[in-house]
Amino acid sequence: MTALHLLILLSLTIFGGEIAIMFALDYANIENEFLKNAADAAALVVVVFPFLYFFIFRTVVKKNKDLIAFQQQLLVAQEELEQRIEERTNEITIANRELKLMVERLNIRRSEIVRLGEMVNFFQACNNLDEALSVAQSQLQSLFSGLSGVLFLMKASHNFLERAVSWGQAIDMEPCHATDDCWALRRGKPHTTGGANSITPCRHLHTAGAYRYICLPLLAHGETLGTLCLQVSEVDAGGYDDGDRRSGDRTTFYAAVAESLALAISNLRLRESLRYQAIRDQLTGLFNRRYLLETLERELHRAAARNQCLTVAMVDIDHFKKFNDIFGHAAGDAILAKLGVAMREWKRGEDIVARYGGEEFAIVFPDLPTELAFERLESLRQTIGSITIEYHGQLLPPLRISAGIAAYPLHAVDRDALINIADQALYSSKEGGRNRVTVAPDTAGLARILKNEDQSISVPAYVRTA
Repeated sequence: MTALHLLILLSLTIFGGEIAIMFALDYANIENEFLKNAADAAALVVVVFPFLYFFIFRTVVKKNKDLIAFQQQLLVAQEELEQRIEERTNEITIANRELKLMVERLNIRRSEIVRLGEMVNFFQACNNLDEALSVAQSQLQSLFSGLSGVLFLMKASHNFLERAVSWGQAIDMEPCHATDDCWALRRGKPHTTGGANSITPCRHLHTAGAYRYICLPLLAHGETLGTLCLQVSEVDAGGYDDGDRRSGDRTTFYAAVAESLALAISNLRLRESLRYQAIRDQLTGLFNRRYLLETLERELHRAAARNQCLTVAMVDIDHFKKFNDIFGHAAGDAILAKLGVAMREWKRGEDIVARYGGEEFAIVFPDLPTELAFERLESLRQTIGSITIEYHGQLLPPLRISAGIAAYPLHAVDRDALINIADQALYSSKEGGRNRVTVAPDTAGLARILKNEDQSISVPAYVRTA
């Protein structure tokens, strides 16, 4: 039953009750104005109520229904909005977590790049490769914190590599291995090997199991210089698969370190080569005249500051012109090269041996008295006299040398004068029959020293006044 039916039934009931009341009042002849007014009011309600319902109440009821329906829609929309807000909150939380992780990675990368720059700066400040390798050990250990590794360098023969630097825990690798033993050198790019699922391990590795190894080739200017091999824990790595983004980032960084190492080593070798050419004689491997003059000047200042002695010797090969005339200049070059090898093996670590020009050599003995320098040159003369030189199957005559000695401050106090006096002593050896060592005679300089006329020159302990 609908509301309209209820309304009609209610109206008929009220209308019937009103007729019954009026009939009862007339039948009983009761003159009651109140009851008549109540009956009239009821009749008026019956007449007016339908109009009120259709024109006012129904509209209100409909509006109320619409309002209830709208409220329900609002509730549904609110639930959807809350769900969307929750989803967006989760998305923002995930994005925020990823952003924090990215910031952490960027901070780590920035720190690594700064340390890499410091390592490159240290390499640029190194004077030679040996110094750079000692720096590399500490720098790589700091750069690859928690990792172990080995730096292999290619030997001059280019057929095998030798361990140059290692850090971290002991890595079971060969101390040297052939170039074909490493896949990174074969492929010319980083190679990951080892671990439980290793398919193509490098032959220079012995251990696997819980570790993976990343081998990176050191390439610079089209030349293979060595490899950088890193040991990575498979548990700590979090899966160093080829598709892993973290693995790609790390491998890229490792490759950048290897590239920096390769460039630094290449530059140092080039610098050493250029320096060698600048200060060394190409034929004998000894220092050249320019380096001798610069070094002797420095050693004289050092000897004066430390109140030490210094001895200079000039050495010349006897009858070298006859060697060239009889056997040719190529044989003469072979003699000079052989003599250079002998003198490099004979000298002390602090001695400076140089080819002064032609077949003439100069030797500087820092902090060595004249008497000991004479003994050293006598041993050199005997050593060279026992050298056997064979050229094109022909045994060359034995070598003989003559030498002259001058000392600071006994004979002179400046570089050029010291060399000239030693050269004069050499000519004295030549005039005296060759194959001998001559000490320059005392000069006026010694007299000034002994009389203490020159206050700028201190008397060394070895100068005998008697």
